[in-house]
Amino acid sequence: MPSFGNGVIGASYGTTGNFIMGSWFTCPEDGSAVSISVYGYVSPATGRIKAAIYRLSDLALIGVTEEGTGYEMPGVWATLNFLAPEPTLELGVEYLLVAWSTLFNFFGEDEAGKGRHKPLPYDGWPNPLTGAVSNNRKLSIICNYTAGPAPTHMLRLASTPISVPVIVDGLSVGSTPVDLEVEEGLHSVEVPSEIEVI
Repeated sequence: MPSFGNGVIGASYGTTGNFIMGSWFTCPEDGSAVSISVYGYVSPATGRIKAAIYRLSDLALIGVTEEGTGYEMPGVWATLNFLAPEPTLELGVEYLLVAWSTLFNFFGEDEAGKGRHKPLPYDGWPNPLTGAVSNNRKLSIICNYTAGPAPTHMLRLASTPISVPVIVDGLSVGSTPVDLEVEEGLHSVEVPSEIEVI
């Protein structure tokens, strides 16, 4: 299975708990993310870890993985599968691959501006990842994916008794009723919060 990220097992960065830690990489082709693999170990082994993928440009959450445990010293590639639907990946887009644990020993290499981190108690994923701080850590972390365009589906948006303008994924698509062919995955849909009826 193809992957992108940093597959080199670097030096230990020490044990970090309640921090979202990650590094950004450019996606080499269109595809669907299957899992994230991060090298290290949970301490203690009963600790929990999960991973996610964010778009670097706006730090929007693209997809999240299952939770894992039992990754013991001296270190393993902890592979965490994405929850359905699998995130859509686009050629040339920079993605931030992150992991979050109750207590995890990360490994990696140093590269200026390559990493991001955010101190946060282990809980639900923030969206967007506001307040993430740049650092020089290129973690040993990769995204495993299947190549090819994502499946598409028809999306129909309607409203009664009046037509309203609609924005999908930040782009105006006209007023209801609207029929759109969209890729499988998460999409944002916006309509006016107030409508003047005359």
